[in-house]
Amino acid sequence: MAKRKTKYDPEDTSYMKYEVLSRTIVKHTTYDEHIVDIKKICTGNPVEQFITVQNVRYNVPHKVDEVKVTPTVKKTTKRKSVVQKVKEAVTPKRARNKKGQLMADDPNTPENEAWEGGKAPPKKKTTTRKRKTKA
Repeated sequence: MAKRKTKYDPEDTSYMKYEVLSRTIVKHTTYDEHIVDIKKICTGNPVEQFITVQNVRYNVPHKVDEVKVTPTVKKTTKRKSVVQKVKEAVTPKRARNKKGQLMADDPNTPENEAWEGGKAPPKKKTTTRKRKTKA
């Protein structure tokens, strides 16, 4: 039983070999605690090898039954203030097609298709500033 590998055990590399010497499993209600003695053989230098023994502990959670329990998540949405609601109702929006592109107005129809609701916003007045003359 000591040789059994789990996904938590370290993987061998080109210069480091791992060997499981012993494994003790302590059962808990929600997880199993694995206590593993591992022999590490370092062959990075071909002339000499370093051999160490390490004691590792890790927790393996129990598998949940096939029935997946999805936690209920509440979606919190920001509540719009009265001012924002009125502003959205009053301000006209540009009409868009299915791709999200702005639509143009068809001059052959009486309704303005470029704006939602058929009304364009009033044009803003521009003012010119008078320049001050140097005295």
